Amino acid sequence: MQVEIIKLVLGDFGANCYVLDESRRAIVIDPGGEPEKIAAFLRKKNIEELKIILTHCHVDHWAAAPTLKKLFKTEILMGIAAKKICRQSEINLAGLAGFEEFPEIDGWLNDGEELKFGGVPTGTFVVIFTPGHTADGISLFKKERDAGTLFTGDTLFSDSVGRTDLPTGSSVVLLKSIKERLLPFPDETRIFPGHGENSTIGNEKKNNPFIKNLWRDG
Repeated sequence: MQVEIIKLVLGDFGANCYVLDESRRAIVIDPGGEPEKIAAFLRKKNIEELKIILTHCHVDHWAAAPTLKKLFKTEILMGIAAKKICRQSEINLAGLAGFEEFPEIDGWLNDGEELKFGGVPTGTFVVIFTPGHTADGISLFKKERDAGTLFTGDTLFSDSVGRTDLPTGSSVVLLKSIKERLLPFPDETRIFPGHGENSTIGNEKKNNPFIKNLWRDG
């Protein structure tokens, strides 16, 4: 069975939330707002069990998580680098959405860790540490029969990259993450970013003005 990927654009910041649906279970990546919209979609799909994965600690990528955890059997996961910083309001920007407290995290993910989803090979994810936009940023590679899909959070966008002027951001670290952790994937690899339209690694190598020369250097 192929795992279906659905994109929901949510909240005041227009963040992309991805729902991966497989047989009454789902992975939700970056539920950044409008929990009622996400919940209605999950109920329509008869989802009973969730794993929520946060690519980083900014509020526009987790604002709906506390409500979803109350409504469904839910486990919230994020990269282990978030453990020291995710509850600091000046870093997670919770005040921008009127939140006071970061959601309780059930598990911390390590670089290179594999997550199994369902009983099919296409339900395997690999965690990739990609700091730079924030110190805790991760991307997720979904193994597929072809080149696969990268969920890049706010690290790499279509024709752009994540901003680095917020606390724990670093342009040097961001470009290093992109060059060393993302650009080596095959050109056909799909990119599902935290904001904006989908892309491919090949398109970004060719057209992204921030990085198109990175993969040629060194």
